[in-house]
Amino acid sequence: MTTEFVHPTGPSDALRLLDGIERHHPDPYRYVSRETLRRQAERAAAVSSGDRSRAIVELMRLAALLGERNGHTGILPFREHSSPFAVYPIRLHELDDGVFVVAADAPELVGRELVAVAGTPLTEVMAAVTPLVPRDNAWTMRDRWPRFVAVAEVLQGVGVIETAGSATFRFGGRAGGVEVELEPERLSAERARVLEQPREARRIDVVDDGRVLHVAYNVTRGDTSAFAAEIAGLARARGTDALVLDLRHNAGGDSTTYGPLLAVLETLSVNRGNKLAVLTSRVTFSAAMQLVVDLERRTSAVFVGEPTGASPNHYGDPVSVELDGCGSTARVATISWTTAGETDERPTKEPDLHVGVESAAFFACRDPVLEAALERLRSC
Repeated sequence: MTTEFVHPTGPSDALRLLDGIERHHPDPYRYVSRETLRRQAERAAAVSSGDRSRAIVELMRLAALLGERNGHTGILPFREHSSPFAVYPIRLHELDDGVFVVAADAPELVGRELVAVAGTPLTEVMAAVTPLVPRDNAWTMRDRWPRFVAVAEVLQGVGVIETAGSATFRFGGRAGGVEVELEPERLSAERARVLEQPREARRIDVVDDGRVLHVAYNVTRGDTSAFAAEIAGLARARGTDALVLDLRHNAGGDSTTYGPLLAVLETLSVNRGNKLAVLTSRVTFSAAMQLVVDLERRTSAVFVGEPTGASPNHYGDPVSVELDGCGSTARVATISWTTAGETDERPTKEPDLHVGVESAAFFACRDPVLEAALERLRSC
């Protein structure tokens, strides 16, 4: 049984978060009135000092009121916190035909669709947690809200469960429904880092019978000079017909690092021959979004997959605000990025070819997005 961690707390967390938003955010009242934000701060400050879960939920709600383009401002349970969140041992992902377990400590749960938590239908759970989720757009929300459902404090704070301990999850599946009681575990800093970036940072594969380079660029960090040179060398040595740049798992990093990669993509013959495809998804965010904007402007790339989780123009470069009373850390954006130009109001970058993924393909390890991109490149 997980014992709930209780800090001595008071109104200081809410006031500290409100102060952090007003001091650091470049335009906090673009989508919400000052009166509404301060009223929510008062509501959060009024929560009993012993009710940590509800206090956290009301602080999450406060930050999320900033609205669109604010995916960098808020409280994300899967980040590092001084008092780690209690997380159920499943990872949920919204596919086009439902919300499914894509990883779990109990492997028999992988592939099952979640339909209810503690007797509450998932649609109602979703309605309760979405006002807590920081987002740039609807696609950031699709990426993040299922992960909030696996957090015990969130479920308790919104009233789905009574205590931040074991809970009953109901799953569907071809073999019929099953109810499983899951016990949460405190999320260690090490596991939080693994969950945030579970894939290798960069990878190059030769696909489509050797005709196409598939370049996975999963995190926008580190010097890309050697990586870019490797791509150029492979493309020229093999006489590559086309190149796919895969940004579907890239949630950002440092926008000053991708310059050499962008420069190589501009100069390769695949760019001049309309043989460059860029794959995007709801995870494509922050510095990866800035790369997408530069690729739009400077290459002939065709974009395939889902809309991006970030807006072309968004608020980024967050600072941390420590909420010592409840043992969590909020982040507040400090810069208004207008990479796409001052007048660009798009909430997302829509792909030229929208391709979703359903559970049958996902759990069969098929990749409909890459398949569609290769088919598009063959037709050019």
